[in-house]
Amino acid sequence: MKLSFSNPFALKGSEKKIIKAIDRLAIDRSDNLSFLDPAAVRVAAAPIKLRPYRKLDDFVEHLNEKMAAAVGGGAQLVCFPELIGLAPITLSPHYARLLADYRACPAKERGQLVNDALYDHYDYLQETYFTSFSELACQYGVYVLAGSLYLFEGDCLYNRAYLFDPDGDIVAYQDKLNPTRDELEFGVDAGEALTLMQTRIGNLCVAIGQDNCYFEIYRIARGLGAKLMLAPVCNLNFGCRLPHAADVYLRVQETPLYAVKSALTGDLMQRHFGGVSGVYAPIPTAADKQGLLAASGNEVERPLTCRVNLNKLDAVFDPFSCDDNPEFLSAFAARHYDAADAAPAGGEDEL
Repeated sequence: MKLSFSNPFALKGSEKKIIKAIDRLAIDRSDNLSFLDPAAVRVAAAPIKLRPYRKLDDFVEHLNEKMAAAVGGGAQLVCFPELIGLAPITLSPHYARLLADYRACPAKERGQLVNDALYDHYDYLQETYFTSFSELACQYGVYVLAGSLYLFEGDCLYNRAYLFDPDGDIVAYQDKLNPTRDELEFGVDAGEALTLMQTRIGNLCVAIGQDNCYFEIYRIARGLGAKLMLAPVCNLNFGCRLPHAADVYLRVQETPLYAVKSALTGDLMQRHFGGVSGVYAPIPTAADKQGLLAASGNEVERPLTCRVNLNKLDAVFDPFSCDDNPEFLSAFAARHYDAADAAPAGGEDEL
């Protein structure tokens, strides 16, 4: 089934509209990166709950709300959720028709319908994504992991996340390595490698969506030299009884990394997304010995900002000192030292 409308809108000039909208906000550039210490890195998760945007300015102002709160809390790096780059499709004058076509489309043809819609809106979505996040990163003077968007490259379609530096330039990008079943149906290709992103606050990697279900990705990130994992997510299945004791939290207990998880929630393209956001740490590094440094409830979009001490990862996970097994140590001492304790004083001098 084909779309019932031609190329819906080529919003050429959206770049200028976004820049003007951001200029009107009169943002004061922060000095959050003026002091750099791996023992005091401030990170922020910026979850987004989708709204019914009436115009492009509404979308830009929504992003700015989260940036202002995160940077105001001292954040040096802000992580937005997976597929935030798709949200402006709701501004299409043909969005209602697109949803109607999707509902009427046979299940086996829906994948092609979504692929066509992404292609027809591609120029607009790409321009909105890159302009919005580049400008916000530059205006606030911090690093921004701009969630992700669907991006065509040659004959391939990727779910890709970009990291912007404090000057608004691209540091690096990461493709989703394990697309969901829905994504495979409309042609999303798997990424080929995990990328180490080098920044002034430390080395990091990005795991998108269900990539966070695989411990191997975190293990590879650590092997590459990362100390921080950014985890933009967009979950359909979010009914876990203990949502913070899943995926990302478990990964950082297996592998010595800090992680920042940011969730997209709300309705988009006939899907309802939900989930929690948080900043997670290996239990031995956390003062409360729980590993949950900051957390939000389900579908709550309050930005979470906290400090992480990257230096702790190396010391705590020293394989010769990090494991504390009192029962084993007690039994070992009883076997090997009880007899020595009972020996007469001066015994060693007599040997």
